[in-house]
Amino acid sequence: MFISICALIFFYNYFTHKSVEKNSPYILLSSDKVNKVKLIDTLLIAESTCRGCEFEHSTRFDVTDSMDLIKLIRIETTDNNPDNMDGGSIDKDLILIPLKTGNTIIKQYRFYGEEISKDDSSKYKSYNIQVIK
Repeated sequence: MFISICALIFFYNYFTHKSVEKNSPYILLSSDKVNKVKLIDTLLIAESTCRGCEFEHSTRFDVTDSMDLIKLIRIETTDNNPDNMDGGSIDKDLILIPLKTGNTIIKQYRFYGEEISKDDSSKYKSYNIQVIK
């Protein structure tokens, strides 16, 4: 039982708290603090989707910023699972750049499926960002 609990905690932390390598060019954004970034930084929101499920190819993301300080420039998809493995997850890294200095709160949306429902606009993560020179 103890081993099962430890394994559960390990996998929860592994899949929800992606770390960025020390020499990475990205600043990993966190939704639970003020993210202080420089105008020259490249920002990353680490997301994932299920591998082999019905939403694997239709999961989409968008970012809105009412102050127009931050722009989503691309989404990088990485599948680190072996080809002969069923299941797992696929990394979806949202790459953003700051456009000008100031304070903003961005909203990051995740859409499942091809069509957007009215509930999709009410489900989002917020990121508080302070952009400095």
